[in-house]
Amino acid sequence: MTDLIAENPTSGQADFKVVGDYRTFSIAEDPPHIDNWTAVQNPELTTFPDDYDITSEGMWVTHFWTEAEAGQLTSVHWTRNISMPVDMSDYRITSANISVIVNATVKANDGYGNGDGGVEAYGDYTNVADVPPSQATTPQFSTYDYVRFYSLVSDHTNTKSYEIAQYQTGQYTYPLGQDSYSSDAEYLTTTYDYLTDTYLFTVPEESLIFFLSDVLSTDNRNFNFTMGMKIWCEDNFLNDDDSWDDLLIKSYNLTFSYEKIIDRDTSASWSQVGNSIVEDNAQITNGIVKYDFKIDTPWEPSSPNSELRIRINGNTHNETIKLSSGTFSFQESKTEGFNVTKLLQKEVNITLSIELYLADEFALADNITVSITNVQLWVAYVLIEPPAPPPESNWPYLYGLMGGVVLLGVGFGAYEGHFKYPAQVRQIRNLKRRIRTGRGTKPLTKKDASAISNEIQASEKTQLQKKLKTSSTKSTAASKEASSKSYVEADKIKEPKPPKSIDTSKTDTNLDINSKGEGNQ
Repeated sequence: MTDLIAENPTSGQADFKVVGDYRTFSIAEDPPHIDNWTAVQNPELTTFPDDYDITSEGMWVTHFWTEAEAGQLTSVHWTRNISMPVDMSDYRITSANISVIVNATVKANDGYGNGDGGVEAYGDYTNVADVPPSQATTPQFSTYDYVRFYSLVSDHTNTKSYEIAQYQTGQYTYPLGQDSYSSDAEYLTTTYDYLTDTYLFTVPEESLIFFLSDVLSTDNRNFNFTMGMKIWCEDNFLNDDDSWDDLLIKSYNLTFSYEKIIDRDTSASWSQVGNSIVEDNAQITNGIVKYDFKIDTPWEPSSPNSELRIRINGNTHNETIKLSSGTFSFQESKTEGFNVTKLLQKEVNITLSIELYLADEFALADNITVSITNVQLWVAYVLIEPPAPPPESNWPYLYGLMGGVVLLGVGFGAYEGHFKYPAQVRQIRNLKRRIRTGRGTKPLTKKDASAISNEIQASEKTQLQKKLKTSSTKSTAASKEASSKSYVEADKIKEPKPPKSIDTSKTDTNLDINSKGEGNQ
């Protein structure tokens, strides 16, 4: 059965309905009807009364007992099955009452000498011998004669059974059958005693509620209801007999109310799925949730821990609002809002839920509606640009350059001082250094000496060729210089003389200058 519903939003608000229910169940008859009841034996006793039935007046019993017969203790039950309209595991009985009306008529004669079956009650004359009251010396009684009317509730298997109402006569406060004497104590003025319409005594309401709840726990829809009488005929004389003329259960009424049980840990929520923050360089700085709420009736005091909760992507915020603080008009849940920053995540759609959580089990007769509106979620975030990388250090390059220069210098020095000479020359140079420095030298082998000689010859030959080439170059240059001078002088010789001056007044102005610089008319 549904306890909590998130109803469709209306008029700009969303509602939670806590579903209550209140019912009253009643079985009552005045008088009881024979079709509804079955007479059964009291499971604790083996004998029925002499006669029993359900008549137009009610459940009726008559019984006569004498010491010569069995039936000193006898009983009868009328029982019926009661079926509930709902599964009572979903309900809690909150109120209950039972009322039963009975009456009785019995013989009130004493047991001395009349044989008329009077019932002995508190205060009546009893004796171990059949003698007049004035001669009685040894009373014989314990409980006196009594009839006990009662009502039971049981589970449908009759494993559990509880007495919920009863009335027992014979005791000093209810002396049904008490004798009434005339001025002569040995004679009665009446022969009958009556119990007028009387209500049975009932158990306290809380006990009745418990008994009903317990028998319904076996079968949540069925229990047995029983009316019964038990008659006890005590032996108060040597030859005693008792006459119960008319015992009657006239009417009954069993009524109880029950309310729907709201289960603990019941919840419902309103949710909305928002966007996601997808930027890799985003940093969420703040998240605030705000909403307004109201309640249409005061919250149930038996559920003080029920509350409204905030969930972000299924994670519950640690601040809540107790429903007991709700008012009949919308109010802010929290003026500054709820800080939910820690619950927000990047790269997932943000789902905001407002949840109504019922933390206690309680009974609810009427619906309660909790409404929310003006639900807001603010999320603030910044995009962080990564800082520019620091400038690279030039020292590694400088160190590398310096190292390269050093290596180049070493290599150049090694070449100039050693590797540019042929191997034999390097050997001769090494030999000279050893001789010059006074270090010992090894004797030259014939092969080394020949190689050195050849190297010297080749070196001298090379030097001679260089000198000859240099000399030839100088001679060629001198010849070219002499030839150039001769050519210049020849040009000077061939240079024409400047022409004579011409009298332009006597000649034509149209002149043709030939290659030799001469002009003709």
